[in-house]
Amino acid sequence: MPDNSRQETRLPQAQTIFIEVRSSYPGDSGGCRLLVCNSVDVSANGIRARIDDGLPIGAIYPLCVEIHEPAERLFLVAEVKWVRPAEDNDGYYVGLAVFESDDTDIERWKRHIADQLSRQ
Repeated sequence: MPDNSRQETRLPQAQTIFIEVRSSYPGDSGGCRLLVCNSVDVSANGIRARIDDGLPIGAIYPLCVEIHEPAERLFLVAEVKWVRPAEDNDGYYVGLAVFESDDTDIERWKRHIADQLSRQ
């Protein structure tokens, strides 16, 4: 299920991603809700992931990406650009556009992608 609208080279990587779809605040009885999923491929400005539940297009979420090598966690902000049912009808694919944002690890993310591309 390729999405050919990306301009950058994609890397097939299965990173664990935690998407904070609901934040908690003091006195909130509902608490925080995290959606845990895996990336299918990544690029400097985007992530394609497989998720169990659909997400609203245009929504902006904080997320944490667990990089396996080297082992580290990167905190990013991303917008849901598209959502499509998976071929096997078990979940969805989602396209996330990573934002340039203060107080995130966007520069480390871009370095990680550049390092991975240089090894190919």
